[in-house]
Amino acid sequence: MLVIESEFDALAVYHAAGDFVIAVAVGSSTKNPDNVTDFLAKQKDITLLVCPDNDEGGAKLLAKWQKLYSHAKPYPVPVEKDIGEAIKKGFDIRTWLAKFNPNDKWSKEDKKLIDWFMSYAREKCPTRLAHKPFEREVLLGPGSPRAITGELQEGLKLMKMLIETKES
Repeated sequence: MLVIESEFDALAVYHAAGDFVIAVAVGSSTKNPDNVTDFLAKQKDITLLVCPDNDEGGAKLLAKWQKLYSHAKPYPVPVEKDIGEAIKKGFDIRTWLAKFNPNDKWSKEDKKLIDWFMSYAREKCPTRLAHKPFEREVLLGPGSPRAITGELQEGLKLMKMLIETKES
């Protein structure tokens, strides 16, 4: 669950990553969460990320949410003031969100392979239909059943080898 100040930024997140992220717009850095948002935010099995604007209002938003929900983690965009401005500069919101994993234990080799896969899927297959199963498994993180057995990594290696062979 990603808490964002702007409704437009939340719509952008929904458009880019709505299949694995719940985007919640609060409308202002000073507003309290509504009942549904409060209920969801209290669930300890949901990763609660707060994406504050990179300004004074964003700092207030983050402080408020961390006070209300001790498990809320800050996850601001690394460029620009907010998600909308980052998108205008060409920042890939989906990949940025997919890379968040609080228990990230991917090996360096796995991270390189995943970066390649996410980049390939974004650039060459914008609809992502053929790659959805792999992408969802990657989003589950290193603790996913197929990542634990190595089946995911082997599948991605095979995909990369086949694609690189075809392109050369």
